[in-house]
Amino acid sequence: MRIFLILLSLVITASLSAQHKAQPKVKKSETAYFDSLQTKIALLKKEGKWQFPVKKMWDEALAASQRSHKPTIAFNVDYVDSASIGFRDRTLTNLAVQVFLCENFEIGVNDFSTDPPPTVGFDSLRKLGLRFDGLEKGYAIAMRPTAILIRPDSAEIERIPLPNLLTAKEFIAVVTDYLHGKNTVQALRQAFWRDTTSFDARKRYLNRLTERSDYDSVVYQLGVIATLNNHPDDARDAAKQYAYLRMNVEGKAELVKAWLYRLPKHGDDSLEALQGLRDLLEFYQQRKKADSIARIYDQIFAYTGVRDPDLVNNYAWDLVTYSKNWERALVLSNEALAAKPQNQDYLDTRAQVYYALKRYDEAIADEEKAMKLAHKQEDKDFFQERLDYYKKELLKSQTDPATTK
Repeated sequence: MRIFLILLSLVITASLSAQHKAQPKVKKSETAYFDSLQTKIALLKKEGKWQFPVKKMWDEALAASQRSHKPTIAFNVDYVDSASIGFRDRTLTNLAVQVFLCENFEIGVNDFSTDPPPTVGFDSLRKLGLRFDGLEKGYAIAMRPTAILIRPDSAEIERIPLPNLLTAKEFIAVVTDYLHGKNTVQALRQAFWRDTTSFDARKRYLNRLTERSDYDSVVYQLGVIATLNNHPDDARDAAKQYAYLRMNVEGKAELVKAWLYRLPKHGDDSLEALQGLRDLLEFYQQRKKADSIARIYDQIFAYTGVRDPDLVNNYAWDLVTYSKNWERALVLSNEALAAKPQNQDYLDTRAQVYYALKRYDEAIADEEKAMKLAHKQEDKDFFQERLDYYKKELLKSQTDPATTK
């Protein structure tokens, strides 16, 4: 799911521009604007409408919305996470944003970093957790931070995933559009269904679905675009996204395999295919599927026609880590060391293989050599720790012969 969310964030608006270290001179117009904001803030405070710092939870803001008939804007955040902290410190502290929100919304927050005081009982704590989950589950929110706009009748207007990627000015502009029904998912959906032959309308709709983490709809639209012969480049990209999404979210690696087998084996396509094989390798490594890992390594070697020693060493490490095919791991480890006999990491790998085979003396010899070859202190410490462990296992095998069987 994490990779899916990383993909989603890539299609959301561009990140904040770097701030200049030198502060620009304040113009008279800027001073007047600042003064006008201060005047508005004073008036809002006098009328009891000032809502910063935000203290209402999302459900409390929604209850207030039903009384005031103003929509709710709720911030689903986790203020121990850098993205949420950045949104709070760069956007929600902006006076223009604060005035805009106070004038137009009931404001609530869903902060998962909240630490209830010791007086909160178990039942109260459970209810607090249910309230937090109520926003994410009720509105299918897949990421933090997210700003969500909700009507007084609890219907969603629209949401902004990763609002930390917007400047304060952009944030106000996007929310204003949504308040006027412009560029919302509903509007884009209506535009798409008015003319389903419009590829641009379909792409705009797909991008918004992707931003909103509407997985089922994204997968469906990608599947359709992948079949459009009149847009071959977009169809190709959609087929790739479709395959990768279903692999990373649903665990269906067969779709990526099928996509790879359709790629021509030349030019840039060959590099893309090789990367696809490496992605499959990582997928199986995460799931510790030794047989599939071995097959992908062999396919990479066959595809490239080269037995890269780093990859051979990794192959040996994966075999000794995820399987009991230790004899095969030893063959691979020796192959890697034949290419680079002074490589400390290769020696460490073979030491691990020797340990698995209960050939403790050889494991110790390789680990000692690896430690001598290491230059960084952290590497030396790591190898020393492993060396001490192998020596302990050797001593144990000598005092307890049963351990060698």
